[in-house]
Amino acid sequence: MLTAMLVLILSACAVENNYTLQIPLNEDPGPLSTPVPSPEPKKILSICLGEEPYSLFIYGDQSPSANIIRQAIYDGPVDLVNFESFSTLLEEIPSRENELVRLTQVEVFPGQRIIDAKGNLTILGNGVVFSPSGCTSEDCWESFENQPSVFLDQVEIIYPVKSGIVWSDGTPLKASDSIFSYRVAIQIYGLGGPGKLRYTSNYELLENEEISWKGLPGYLGLYS
Repeated sequence: MLTAMLVLILSACAVENNYTLQIPLNEDPGPLSTPVPSPEPKKILSICLGEEPYSLFIYGDQSPSANIIRQAIYDGPVDLVNFESFSTLLEEIPSRENELVRLTQVEVFPGQRIIDAKGNLTILGNGVVFSPSGCTSEDCWESFENQPSVFLDQVEIIYPVKSGIVWSDGTPLKASDSIFSYRVAIQIYGLGGPGKLRYTSNYELLENEEISWKGLPGYLGLYS
């Protein structure tokens, strides 16, 4: 009995002595790769329009469709939100009430550009029907016939540029930037460009970061 037990113990010890313990090595897994983020889906802005504008350049297409799209592209100077105007680049929106829209009487001589009584851009000369200064109806229209000069009304608008506004690169926005933009547009279009250029008589920089726009004599579109 003891012999049998001894054999069992020795057999058990022999089995344990022949067992090889496998110990995992601490291998260096190497640098972990940076996970690549999933690409974000493209965002689509749907705008319902009556027609497709032919240009989105600020001095180009002036149709309602183009102006609607430009609200999402350009920041100001005036944004239209829920059919209300909000100033973004100006201290305040020019109006007759705040006296930033003014009407003055100017003397005009033959050969100068004017806006005639029917709103057409023309040169003052014989046969041109014009609206003299102070005239508010067709009853006081006159026809130019060899006069040395006539007096017409001229609109001036003052634009006070807001301070503290910067471009995307951090450069401060200045009123002179708008003057530069106007001069570039004149080089592109000349006098045959869109209405905002055709009806302009003078666009100049004033003090205190203000801009003065003067329309051609006889143009009252921004004052009436």
